[in-house]
Amino acid sequence: MRYNNVHQRRGRDPLKRKSSTLVTPAIMLMLLASMGGAIVNSGSAGATGGMNTSTNASWAYQMQNQQNTGYSPETKINAANVGTLVPEWSTQLNSLAGTPVVYGGVIYVTGGYTGCGCIYAVNEKTGALVWEDGPSTGLAPLGYSTAAGVAVSGGNVFEATSSNLLVSLNAMTGAMNWDVNITSGLAAGKSSYSGAQAAPLVYKGKVIIGESNGDSGPTRGVIQAFAESNGKHLWTFYTVPEAPITSTNQAFYQNTWGNATSKCRCGGGAVWNVPAVDPATGIIYFGTGNPYPTNNPFVRASSPGDTDLYSESIIALNSQNGKMVWYYQETNPGYNDWDQGMPLQLFTTTIDNVSTQVVGAGGKAGIYFELNAATGAEIYQVPVGIHLNDNIPYTSVNSTGFLVYPGETGGDNTFSSYNPQTNMVYTVALNEPAHCHLNDGLVRCAAPDAVVANSTLYAIDASTGVVAWSTNLVGRAGGVSSADNLVFYQDGNHSFYAANANTGAVLWQYHDPTGSAFLWSWGPPSVVNGLVLWTTFGTSTTPGHLIAFKLGNKDG
Repeated sequence: MRYNNVHQRRGRDPLKRKSSTLVTPAIMLMLLASMGGAIVNSGSAGATGGMNTSTNASWAYQMQNQQNTGYSPETKINAANVGTLVPEWSTQLNSLAGTPVVYGGVIYVTGGYTGCGCIYAVNEKTGALVWEDGPSTGLAPLGYSTAAGVAVSGGNVFEATSSNLLVSLNAMTGAMNWDVNITSGLAAGKSSYSGAQAAPLVYKGKVIIGESNGDSGPTRGVIQAFAESNGKHLWTFYTVPEAPITSTNQAFYQNTWGNATSKCRCGGGAVWNVPAVDPATGIIYFGTGNPYPTNNPFVRASSPGDTDLYSESIIALNSQNGKMVWYYQETNPGYNDWDQGMPLQLFTTTIDNVSTQVVGAGGKAGIYFELNAATGAEIYQVPVGIHLNDNIPYTSVNSTGFLVYPGETGGDNTFSSYNPQTNMVYTVALNEPAHCHLNDGLVRCAAPDAVVANSTLYAIDASTGVVAWSTNLVGRAGGVSSADNLVFYQDGNHSFYAANANTGAVLWQYHDPTGSAFLWSWGPPSVVNGLVLWTTFGTSTTPGHLIAFKLGNKDG
């Protein structure tokens, strides 16, 4: 099969980004016809044919809707009254991370790999614990690996475990419906997988989930689909070739993995987060992580044309059969561990006076990308955060080394939101560097101890890529969500904020001294039913909290 470049890139392109499509527009029309025309939503709450808004008054998905826009249609809380928000209740949980999912009057939050590996179901009105499941408690005592959130559909909760199980639980009781080992049908190297950190996507009777262990090898990045009713395996898509790399096993990956005689024990290309889905076409969109070994580009990328496909890329797949529609590689992978690890946003905006469906993506390279959702063609890229020495090739790295911004824990590496009222994308850059140097023939990068992390929140015009406003934040900030003319975010100094989405003016602030010192609050809040639901990051030694804020005046 031939891979053709489909567009001319706009503007500066220091990292040799490229896009390619497997399906021309004519073939796309034939594909959709063969799929029975427009694909409608499976019936799960929240997803609609419109990309800009949701008719769902709840927050039934990790980022509110299955397009991952992080935008709530909630209007009860607005710019006029948000300043009156006060805590309604707070529930302490032993281990906590991510964004609350609200379904049928119950809030679902996760502890993930950072602590107990638990799922908690909490009463929305009172904060009382309804049920808990984890390694030492519950009806299905398992260690859950997803930190970002759960998937809820059809009265069931779907989640992954650190033992590589995909589990379906009864949403009201926590009782297990079924479980399936998601590595049992994989090719060699399955012992390297340690549990998906991506929340599943439940769509059209399928549970679609990626594996996330891309920093040890030779683990192949993979995304799979299973039947929602019983866990039966449906399809598999590998993001990188099988190890060891040879001259015969990387044709699908365009022979971009170095000298085939090296027999590199390569891997990577992890799928770290939940895909976005277009309910009109059934196409899903997701990002992939760095190639492995990150610190040895000499073996996996021995010539300038070795781009280690499809690592550090955005990929569009047909959700019915797992076939690739197009890809766009954000960087020419070197040594920086610049994953596209966060959820992509799918929405419609105006580009050059034409209504256009787009994919938005913020990645660890410190750039927010916007692509044409139909073709993968780049519309624009917006550098965010600090950039320093970020285009030095690995062949120029020496033993003395240099400071790089963004480092492997920096960049646009948290949850973004698109607000259709303002037509802006809200995204946070983590200004965290790395010092990279050559040691024993390997490029080694590590965060310097003397540099204090800080963050910057950006509001980007979705039609033009122009930054409308930005604000600096103390410490390592978390993700962003939006509702009405509001944007909600948190800094790394134990404070929550609500700001005017058009101007960035702070309208409300709340300081909470609880939570972990390393990462105080990670996932953005859910805004639903007159509540703003936030989590503070908890570990096995430092409890986290689920906090419900409510309007404190007569509007509440």
